[in-house]
Amino acid sequence: MLKHSLVALAGLALVAMVPAGAQAAVGAGRTPDTARSLTPATLYVYSQGTGFVRPVRVATRRVLPAIRVGHNPNATANPGPYLVVTPNDRTVYVLNPGMDTLTAISAATNKVEATIDFGLGANLVSVVMAPNGRTVYVLGYQSPSGVGFVIPVTTRTNRARKRIAIGGIAWSMTFSASGGTGYVLVVPGPASRGFVARLDTTTDRFVGAPITVGYQPVAMAMAPGGHMLYVVNSRGPRTGIGSVTPIRTATNKASRPIRVGWTPGPIVITPDGRTIYVVDRGGVGSHASSQGAVTPITAGTGRAGRPIMVGTMPDAVTITPNGRTVYVLNQYGSRLYRGTVTPITVAGNRAGRKIPVGISPVAMVLAPGGGTLLVANSGSGTVTPITVATGRAGRPIRTGRVFSVPSALAITR
Repeated sequence: MLKHSLVALAGLALVAMVPAGAQAAVGAGRTPDTARSLTPATLYVYSQGTGFVRPVRVATRRVLPAIRVGHNPNATANPGPYLVVTPNDRTVYVLNPGMDTLTAISAATNKVEATIDFGLGANLVSVVMAPNGRTVYVLGYQSPSGVGFVIPVTTRTNRARKRIAIGGIAWSMTFSASGGTGYVLVVPGPASRGFVARLDTTTDRFVGAPITVGYQPVAMAMAPGGHMLYVVNSRGPRTGIGSVTPIRTATNKASRPIRVGWTPGPIVITPDGRTIYVVDRGGVGSHASSQGAVTPITAGTGRAGRPIMVGTMPDAVTITPNGRTVYVLNQYGSRLYRGTVTPITVAGNRAGRKIPVGISPVAMVLAPGGGTLLVANSGSGTVTPITVATGRAGRPIRTGRVFSVPSALAITR
């Protein structure tokens, strides 16, 4: 029953989830050093169901030999992310829910360094990197008990520490500005209100009372500076209209929820912290629709602005490092199954012309510097590069010959 509940919730979740740490992964928070500046960026493409990760040299479009990791037969059953990179770009971690394992890959050699096995019945949901890179956290729940857990893994040794139990599915995680507190989003069940639990990352223990949020929470993002946490609730108590719960981290108190659109999920915050963008997968207004929208929220007032219409079934969102443009990934476009990317100009909250990509796109990431947006097309077996300055899509990069289903991305710098 709990497994079925997880699948139902995942239909509302972001395939390439954007917790607070993910904003750093699209261009902020990493200081390049001489050694790394000589190494071209490498895109790591995770293929659902194949058990392989394919490295791609971004500058040359060269596709490197596949790396065998683990098997994930149904990526839609878990929200992800499935790949994270240490801040020093030395190690790529790949979550393998179908194998109950975590694989560590050396970015220097593209060889597997270690495989951490969490044991039979460990339903793995997502993996999150600590800001200091010393710990990677694996979230999920145990079968058949249904007890949730957070498992810290020390990146220096690739060894798992003692698992930390929590009452519900540990869904996602983000961190305070100092990294001393981890905020864990917990989903007790599809008909219950979720909550945020605070984890002391020094002692590996939960502290304080849980912070109650809305029904079926699916995503969250930390504001720059760490003073506010925003949790996306995918539905209300009786309808599919969702909301965003603001939490002031100084007091750990939740404020009145901000109403957004139908079945919201992905969320991103501008680098200056002034505007929050929430993707409404089911549209806006009194009736659900396949036409998606994005609701802008002014952080200073907590008020939602006029929805920005995007494409059909929007499924991911990111923002350029300079904070000027938000990109929304739409699974479907005017041509059957071919997706699009909608650029939104932050200054005026206006949607630009849709950029066509491949079939059934599911994830995207910005290359170092923010000049290129890379989109994984699960139905095409390709990655589409988009030049941010011109808004034009380049020639797709094929990531495999047979059964290549790109479903998650990570990039080194």
